Amino acid sequence: LDLLDAPGVLPARIADQAAAARLAMCNDIGEAAYAVAGVAAILVELLKRLPTAGPHVLSNRYKIKADELSGEEFLEALADRLCMGDVNQAAHRVLKDFRRGAFGWIALERPPL
Repeated sequence: LDLLDAPGVLPARIADQAAAARLAMCNDIGEAAYAVAGVAAILVELLKRLPTAGPHVLSNRYKIKADELSGEEFLEALADRLCMGDVNQAAHRVLKDFRRGAFGWIALERPPL
């Protein structure tokens, strides 16, 4: 039995949780391996901090003031506004919109210098 390592092969356990969250945001980890609402909340916080995105991309898309809310609070507000209070459905919507480029094509990390 030969085991080959190739690009795209992920280890069974990822020690760096920030990297694991970014992989989940990009749909490179199966949904059974993470909490959708937690990853979406992290994504909201990350988008608000990125100079290429900022809170206005969320506010423009969903008509909710993102700059004054945490990621969890934003998902709750979005759930109340569009998803009949279902935070999990709101989280799926934010992740889907990010993955299809509705916020613009945004890099989650910079290449090493």
